[in-house]
Amino acid sequence: MEIFTYEPARVIKHIYDVARVSAPGDGLFNIGQPERIVKGNPIHPSFAKFYFDSKFALNLSENHILDLLESMRTTIPQSSLNLWMHQIMTTLRESLEALMLEAIKKSKVTYNDETRILVRSREDKDMPFKYKIEYIHACLSMKEKLIAMIYKEGSRSHEVQEDAIFKESEIKLFMADRAPMYETIVKDLEEYQITRAACWVHARRRLVDAYASDPRVKDLISMINILFNIERISRERKHSPQQRLMFRHRESLGYVNKIFRMAKAMRLAGDEYG
Repeated sequence: MEIFTYEPARVIKHIYDVARVSAPGDGLFNIGQPERIVKGNPIHPSFAKFYFDSKFALNLSENHILDLLESMRTTIPQSSLNLWMHQIMTTLRESLEALMLEAIKKSKVTYNDETRILVRSREDKDMPFKYKIEYIHACLSMKEKLIAMIYKEGSRSHEVQEDAIFKESEIKLFMADRAPMYETIVKDLEEYQITRAACWVHARRRLVDAYASDPRVKDLISMINILFNIERISRERKHSPQQRLMFRHRESLGYVNKIFRMAKAMRLAGDEYG
């Protein structure tokens, strides 16, 4: 840290070394960070943050993380790192999952999805490894600026999100892809009057795939791009929800209606569009 002070006819420069330390107690210099997240686990909170940032924010493989550590003259066996980090993730999940889901269930609008993961496991240490596909569910609340990941023995069942997120919630609208599970959720929870909204990104992706064999969908793709740009402008102008709604009615509604008219015409044309 450098501090410059002005005095008539001269300038004095003061240079200080500043250290950030974790002091015990509740005093001014205590940063409130526990020494360990899990008792008996050697991983410090700062290292856990480095690992999570690398793996989930930067999407680095575990081998890449181990190489980074080795370049810093830190060698950790992969099996030990896996064990320690899974202990921490289990602890964080047990401590925070219920609180996060409770906050999300108070939202009026959520964004829902699920993704596949390839899991390697074996029943016994002497048995060969087997691979199987499992699923992790996710729910994002923009209002709460919070995303919750839900894992139930790798199941893709609609009941995972139905029970954990939608039941006894204040959610009135959610955005999701065309997976059948979301139609089932809406039907099962009819008394909650929840509306499922389609996702423009998923719709555009289908049209981009179709463009390779039928360039006539180009106009649809272009109009969806315009919708995205309108949203970008609204965000840059920092519109309130009400302002954004009015902006969409003025700028987007015409394009949306035209997209639906063209899509219906394509459907009625049948094989003409393949």
